[in-house]
Amino acid sequence: MADKETFQYTYSAPDQSEVKKIREKYLPKEMTKLDQLRALDASVTRRGNAISVVHGTLYTLLLGLGMSCCMVWAGTWFLPGIVIGCVGLAGVAATYPIYSHIVKQDKAKLAPEIIASERHMYKGACANVDFYSGLVYQMLGLPEELFTPLFAMARVVGWSAHIIEEHANNSKIIRPAYNGIEPQRPYVDLKDR
Repeated sequence: MADKETFQYTYSAPDQSEVKKIREKYLPKEMTKLDQLRALDASVTRRGNAISVVHGTLYTLLLGLGMSCCMVWAGTWFLPGIVIGCVGLAGVAATYPIYSHIVKQDKAKLAPEIIASERHMYKGACANVDFYSGLVYQMLGLPEELFTPLFAMARVVGWSAHIIEEHANNSKIIRPAYNGIEPQRPYVDLKDR
């Protein structure tokens, strides 16, 4: 037999739904964008939780040791027990600020990744001069409707400067070619238009 014989079995509708349920148990689950964002968000606190639990537990044990020294060995260990207990209490009190600091650092590290995945940008979200120009326009009291035209006018000036520079350098291309697609027309003075 040169050909391999194949066998196909068609399941009934109820059987197909059961086959689908069984298959879903064993196939790796695909993460949606929302699942990915949730996982990134959960990972922000994971390291802070682990460190603060270990830190808090150790200093709680130290606090307990200090209390034991005061209660069990009241004579010679009373004053060292108070010192040990105070150190333990200070460590327990410092646990939450340590947690907050670690979470803040991890948020700063993961923020670009979270923003990029949400906005579908895969390079860092860096602010340039134009990011701050909106703030300056607002501080100057300009209406929001003028923000985009002002941005565009500044760009047109830059583009024009590039074109003039190219023509001054004997059409040496500095940027991609600025070849117009319309036929060249003679200049018409503003008053004759």
